[in-house]
Amino acid sequence: MLKWFRLSLLMILFAAVCASRAQAQVTGSIAGIVRDTSGAVLPGVKITVKGRALRRESVSTMTTAEGSYRIALLPPGSYDIEAELTGFASQMWMYIGVAVNQQTTIDFTMHIAGIAETVQVSAEMPLIQVTRSDATNTVTERTIDALPLNGRNFTDLIALVPGAKPDPNLSTGGNVEIFGERAAAVSYLVDGADNNDPVNGGALLRFTQDSIKEFEVITTGY
Repeated sequence: MLKWFRLSLLMILFAAVCASRAQAQVTGSIAGIVRDTSGAVLPGVKITVKGRALRRESVSTMTTAEGSYRIALLPPGSYDIEAELTGFASQMWMYIGVAVNQQTTIDFTMHIAGIAETVQVSAEMPLIQVTRSDATNTVTERTIDALPLNGRNFTDLIALVPGAKPDPNLSTGGNVEIFGERAAAVSYLVDGADNNDPVNGGALLRFTQDSIKEFEVITTGY
């Protein structure tokens, strides 16, 4: 994500949801392992994900010989995920949150089915990302929609991230400093593409608060 020849020390990812959205977008994923009650992995389990954020009704995959699965390129949002295998009770996890540039881990433990039944589990997105070593903070759609901003510039919400503070003395480009670094050290990526102003610093293309679904601030370890 970060070009190594840049001197940028920080970067921000955010997903723009305009009417003329570019085809590329920053997405998340859901992955995990399916086991039976004895702890043995289950290959060939059908995993189906549904959610309003999808541009189709659902997306499915099958678990591998190791019982693992991964569904990538999921737009940020809330999803229901179901595991189905003949002879086992189907299991569904509901309201699973997927954030930009994050992998949500959902493991299934399936029970032998005596009768037709479905196990439903409600859960929230895990706070700890076990597959990543960087320190990140996600500003969600709920926060963006709920907080009023003078000028409706979404980058003002970066100040919600621990270690970040606005510098009122800067009148051009980015004016947010993180961990004491210069505001010019913040690198902006829009749907994975570079969006930095090479002259004044900060974001080259400015997006209003209403055009942003959510964004992520990576402060260390990127």
